[in-house]
Amino acid sequence: MKYRLILLTLTYLLILEVNGQELLTVDACRELAIENNAKIKIANNQVRSSEENAKAKSRDFYPVITGDGNYKFLADPVSIELDGQRFTGTEHIYGLGLTVRQNVYSGGRVQLNSENAKFEENIAGNNLALTTDQLLFRTEMAYWKAIWSKEAFNIANQYKNLLDTLVQVITDKVETGLVPKNDQLMAEVRQNEAELLIFKSRTMHEVGLMELNRIIGNEISRNISVESSIIYADYSLPTMTTIDQVLVERPEVSIKKDMIGISENKINLTKSNYSPQVLVNLRPIWGAPNTDLMDSDPIFNAAAYASITMPLVQWGKRRYEVGAQKFNYESSLLELEDLQDQISLEVSSAYYQLRESIERIKLTEASQQKAQENYELIEDRYLEGLSPIIELLDAQYSWLMAYNSVLDSRLNYLIVLSEYKRVIGQI
Repeated sequence: MKYRLILLTLTYLLILEVNGQELLTVDACRELAIENNAKIKIANNQVRSSEENAKAKSRDFYPVITGDGNYKFLADPVSIELDGQRFTGTEHIYGLGLTVRQNVYSGGRVQLNSENAKFEENIAGNNLALTTDQLLFRTEMAYWKAIWSKEAFNIANQYKNLLDTLVQVITDKVETGLVPKNDQLMAEVRQNEAELLIFKSRTMHEVGLMELNRIIGNEISRNISVESSIIYADYSLPTMTTIDQVLVERPEVSIKKDMIGISENKINLTKSNYSPQVLVNLRPIWGAPNTDLMDSDPIFNAAAYASITMPLVQWGKRRYEVGAQKFNYESSLLELEDLQDQISLEVSSAYYQLRESIERIKLTEASQQKAQENYELIEDRYLEGLSPIIELLDAQYSWLMAYNSVLDSRLNYLIVLSEYKRVIGQI
């Protein structure tokens, strides 16, 4: 009987494999999801945008150079009389010039804006990492459910095959008068129930494959297959990662720390609005008229000048605006502390759930072995005429439930393992 079940398992592992199907591993699905997902592409664009913005902010350290030109025609040019002589200026006034403006001091505003742009660049990068982690977690969840539903379908077919064999045996016995017709009818009822179970499990698997196709960017009707045998792979309890290491790995923590940096800089940016603003300018000019009013020929000239502005009376506005930013900064610190506590709880909870899932596998597999032995014993007793048909049917159903419990425990282990890898930042 054991050898027959093993053969049935190997047979039904192939029952959903059809020519032309694309066999996908979990790693292949992860790669496809990253390659095709729109949210990943959006996050990538945000990273590039923040990089360009950071470069733009760094250019504020350099002087600003602008050029200008002008022309004016005077119908009545300027004239003066000197020592009895009248001198008339040129009718054409024109010039070409450059202005070189350098921000010398503005309360550190340029430096602070540049630092904030760097923080935003880091946030965009960590947001990409966070989006990727979430996508990979969803991909693994969909893959584990697809292999679980495929194995559930295989087991339903094994159960149906056992019933088919039993119905044939009972039919032969009924024809020879060894057992009543009632035995055959009860077995055929279970046979019909097994058919319905196969139909439900097949539908569940097909829906699972459509969901997996959607996540990895395929057409939902694309013909794919998954490696269901990995649901029976070896399991183990990993070494618990320290909270300090997790806080380094989790992108959410890095994002929050960069947001704190921005919030702190906003305090100083607000102060800079009320600091002296010092500018120096250099302006070379070529044009006419020149400094000799009597000479209409164009000449080159230059001017250098500085300016300083500073607000004097704002009626306490600076104090209130700075105070508001300080409260925002303190709130961001509290948010980081709350996030770290939440992550610590997530890690501990996921690790204990992982340990529990392993114990669940051990118990369900032990129960499955007992259900297998019980089924074989009762089948032999029924064939010898020592047990009623209902006992054998119940033993078969108990075998099915025990096998499904093993599948559920294996699925739970894979889900919890993915969750643990997610919360420690190593998905």
